[in-house]
Amino acid sequence: AKVKHWLVPNGDKAWFDKRGFIGAEEKHWWEPFGLHRTTITFLPANHWSGRYGLDMNKSLWGSWILQAPGLPTVYFAGDTAYSKHFEVIGKQFDSIDFALMPIGPNEPETMRETHVSAAEAVQGFLDLGATHFIPMHFGTFKFGTDTFNSPLELLEAAWQGKEAELADKKILILKNGQSVQCEKKGSLLC
Repeated sequence: AKVKHWLVPNGDKAWFDKRGFIGAEEKHWWEPFGLHRTTITFLPANHWSGRYGLDMNKSLWGSWILQAPGLPTVYFAGDTAYSKHFEVIGKQFDSIDFALMPIGPNEPETMRETHVSAAEAVQGFLDLGATHFIPMHFGTFKFGTDTFNSPLELLEAAWQGKEAELADKKILILKNGQSVQCEKKGSLLC
């Protein structure tokens, strides 16, 4: 099946058009897109945009939330640093079932300007009020000074450090390509 819609941050449509992607639609923060009974909303993140040095912050950057009746609500944090945007999003969307959260790079400390550490990702997850944490943005290529396993090790330590606050939450560490089957019938089953 052909893709009919490409949802992209404001400022990125021309890039898609130039490369022959038909149906690119730009979104501003907090702007929803409805398709059938599904709503996809583009949300803020704390980062920047640019690929070639001359195009810094000429387009938006962000996160996304997917909602459909009877299905789990999924939040994709994107590439982000920790900030109040997690709390604001959590107040706006009060039933996030899955939060895909970046957990690295963790080192060096200067990475905090545009990336959450594993501990900050756990706090962002709590700020969102989500129920299931799925870590991402780690273990693919060397970025920062983290070892390959350190983001997961730091995530485990951060999770244990907030065990009381996370008592009713779940963490799902998936392998590359692994999927999870869940149903939402009054409560989430997965």
